[in-house]
Amino acid sequence: MAHGRRAWLAGLLAAASTALLPGVTPLAAAAHGKPSTVSRLYVTNFDVDTVTVLNAATNAVVATVPVGDTPTDAAVDAGRARAYVVNREDDTVSVINTDTNAVVTTVPVGDGPFDVAVDSPRARAYVTNSASDTVSAINTATDDVIDTFPAGDGPVGVAVLNTGGKKRP
Repeated sequence: MAHGRRAWLAGLLAAASTALLPGVTPLAAAAHGKPSTVSRLYVTNFDVDTVTVLNAATNAVVATVPVGDTPTDAAVDAGRARAYVVNREDDTVSVINTDTNAVVTTVPVGDGPFDVAVDSPRARAYVTNSASDTVSAINTATDDVIDTFPAGDGPVGVAVLNTGGKKRP
């Protein structure tokens, strides 16, 4: 399911970025909602240190939000109205209020952060830190790093499997 959603989002992002963002090279995007109900896309622009917010229904630019140095990925926690943006060169995560499209805080993480995934039910955002070989866990209710743990050599991607409390074999 998540893979199909990413393919849908990638197609929409490619079309919207080509038409609306000449001269800007988008690197990643996060959708605010499910594919059938998406209202906004959060697109990271690593060349200009911004996030472009797009209306997914009209493809119109809603806002351009300045973030940290070299944003590489974004993930949305729709229930908390937050977008988490990884800033690779700053070793930080910018937290955007999705109601106001303004940065509300910046969270320091490990060296060389690259990717982020949100686990809404557990109130967590997980950030891979490729240069320090770790993952930082952010409590999305407080936007504080609550744990950093080893994750192999040069981690770049992260995904969350939430089983809804069901035990897996």
